Amino acid sequence: MKKIFHFSLAAMAGLVLAGCTGDYDDWAQPQTYAQEDPAAAYGVSAQGSGTITMPAADEQVSVITFASTNDNVKGYNVRKLTINGSEFSATVEGNNVMVSADALEDSLYASSGSRAQRTYDLDMHITYGAILANGDAIAGESNGTAQFTTRPTPAIDAKGYYLLGNFQENGAGWDLSAPVWMTSEGNGIYTAVVNTTADGDNWFKFYEGSHYSADNWDEVNQGEMGCRENGSAATQDFIIWKGDKYAVQTPVINGMGMFKVTLDMNNMTYTVVRQEYKLYIIGGPNDWATSATERMLQFSQPDPEVPYYTINFRAAAEGDTWFAIGDDQSCDAIAAGDWTKLFGTTAGNGNSGESGTFTRRSNLSDDGSFCVKQGAKLIKVEVDLRGYTYKVSTLDIADDYYLIGAPGEWNAESAMTMHFQHSDKSVFDDPVFYYVMEGTGSDMWFAFGDKDAIDAVAAGTWNQLFGTRGASEDLSGSFDRRFNLDGDHSFHVDGLAKYYRFEVNMMDYTYTITPLDYNQYVYFIGATDGWANAEQKLESPNCDGRYTGFVYCADPNGWGNQFKFQRVAGSWDNEINSATFTGGITGDFGLADGSTNIAATAGEGVYYVTLDLNNSTLNAVRITNMNLVGGFNGWNQADDAQRMTWNATDYCFEISNAGVTADGWKFAANNDWAINLGGDLTALTQDGANISAVGKTIRLYPTRRTSGSIYATVQ
Repeated sequence: MKKIFHFSLAAMAGLVLAGCTGDYDDWAQPQTYAQEDPAAAYGVSAQGSGTITMPAADEQVSVITFASTNDNVKGYNVRKLTINGSEFSATVEGNNVMVSADALEDSLYASSGSRAQRTYDLDMHITYGAILANGDAIAGESNGTAQFTTRPTPAIDAKGYYLLGNFQENGAGWDLSAPVWMTSEGNGIYTAVVNTTADGDNWFKFYEGSHYSADNWDEVNQGEMGCRENGSAATQDFIIWKGDKYAVQTPVINGMGMFKVTLDMNNMTYTVVRQEYKLYIIGGPNDWATSATERMLQFSQPDPEVPYYTINFRAAAEGDTWFAIGDDQSCDAIAAGDWTKLFGTTAGNGNSGESGTFTRRSNLSDDGSFCVKQGAKLIKVEVDLRGYTYKVSTLDIADDYYLIGAPGEWNAESAMTMHFQHSDKSVFDDPVFYYVMEGTGSDMWFAFGDKDAIDAVAAGTWNQLFGTRGASEDLSGSFDRRFNLDGDHSFHVDGLAKYYRFEVNMMDYTYTITPLDYNQYVYFIGATDGWANAEQKLESPNCDGRYTGFVYCADPNGWGNQFKFQRVAGSWDNEINSATFTGGITGDFGLADGSTNIAATAGEGVYYVTLDLNNSTLNAVRITNMNLVGGFNGWNQADDAQRMTWNATDYCFEISNAGVTADGWKFAANNDWAINLGGDLTALTQDGANISAVGKTIRLYPTRRTSGSIYATVQ
């Protein structure tokens, strides 16, 4: 992005024109306007002044020269002058139109985005008045061209450039003994990444390496470079150098954090860009070199404007957990065999304290590695670059969590019936647990805990439960154990929503409560069972309005293979029909003629259905085949030998010659992985884990006709 300089232009009409004689009015109010006798009729011409080279001998340069063959023309004034599209103030000295040399040069710098010395072509247009001996002003206008060569700029310093300012890297700031040397990127480009120290203005300057001194400011200032306006917070600006036409002023970087500063000595510009600064855990549960090369454990930065970073990671499987902190510079250096750029604790190698300060290993007398003693399951590290401080703590994630309080009771027995749901992944790979509870219609207060916390409640101790760190009514925030809080801090909702989804992240101790007004199931009813029984159903596990599942569509009575959905089985109130899906019906379902029914357009069979009430869409995929797929057949989802047969009486897929083995297998539809089932046999899910049960006769019941879940039997 170019920084465009704007110049204050004086009004043309009020200029006093040097070299014009006679007693006549200003151009804006001439005595007469001889409009029928244009200036050209008096032999007036206006020509560009040829070549102009900076620096100028005085403040102004001539850009246009007037001439006339008529002795009656005694002088000239300027109404308007534009050069390369910009308007300039101008005066007339004799026959010459004069403009500010610096203003013209700065305008060319601004339009090109560069202060590099170069020759510019000037395209000029002037409207003027030719002053006659009797005081009349004869209007005229003309175009002209000229060339303008800007002033020389300093040669690139062979010793490079460095920064001094309010940076963490610059000692206590402006420390001559700790300059921030910029890296040459080639072609006159130099860069440095700095960590500012103040929330407000952070002052800095550039300096030439050839004038560097560790103790002599007079020498250092011989090579100072900065900006034109003192305190400029521009993120892109021109460089002003020692001996420039302007005095060197000091720019600022606004805000605290990491910034990349780029100096372009070809164009004499600089830019400041907030840097995406990344930090990593090096070591820990992983190989030290590999964790640096692959940058496996990266910190998160909750607010890009604040240099605070946090990470949670698993402890080592055995023994103590040793680690350091690295950035991209550290990781690159490790690849080259240099480990000194890692960050370590100033408390000494192997320190297991919970907090302290850290710095690069190159500033320490030892490695300064952090250590968390054996027994921890999960480690949390927080670092703040504003003071290079850290905090190390240990967390634990249980396998199970339970709700206590409304909609149940405040006792251990009730809590054990309200078990949070979780995916089939490891709790460290997926630390999110959730519970969907029905609203009671009035205020609901609740907490949650792991098995140890619930057992403690049974024994009369309540402070191991988790409560919110904020207000009880907050629908999102962070939480902690009650013994770390100043009270119970129970969660609270008004109970008016039909359902509430309470989700907790046990990795970062955050929660979200989402009111839901959708039922968990919608029910299929249609020609398949004579429009009499709404037994098959789709499920929305989160009660969020997105339902999925399998339905069997048939037309045993010849009524048309059509159907609808009911929100409550057996009730036609607020039915879900074809008119519901304003967002579209796609795939193997369509509209039925002459009614609001939905049609199974691909004919009799089992369909996998996705129904989204939030977006009013419906999609169906007909299941042409369901196969067993696993290690036993090389995970070949198109293995016809393991194809199951649909049993329309029992609403199940079945096979009696299954080849499954204990090393893992799944159900896959349509010779593809797009629709597959795995996990617990009593509650199979899309993309679920591999199944290890072994048997020859396997039945899959996909329609939830007799259960709230999709399930299978293996014999």
